[in-house]
Amino acid sequence: MFVKRPVNQVVLADDTVDFLCEAHGDPAPTIRWRREEGELPRGRSDIRNDHSLRLTQVRAEDEGTYTCVSENSMGKAEASGSLQVHGKTRHNTHEYGHTRIWA
Repeated sequence: MFVKRPVNQVVLADDTVDFLCEAHGDPAPTIRWRREEGELPRGRSDIRNDHSLRLTQVRAEDEGTYTCVSENSMGKAEASGSLQVHGKTRHNTHEYGHTRIWA
């Protein structure tokens, strides 16, 4: 049974994001993470002591669905959250009296 589940998140590039996951059961379940679109980001993902998944310096290519898998001898349960990454904050610059927006 999930006590905390991952939720869908929208963040800016270079942000840090946490997907929460906590499950209880008897016997106590093991928890692991997977990404539907491939591997977890190498060198920028960490499964913490509370079983949450932390992604640092997120990039556009990290977008996708992250799934927490809880498993014990009684069965398996999964809960997922999606990640969307938006580009950097827009910067304004003036050129010849006109405003240009840089993405």
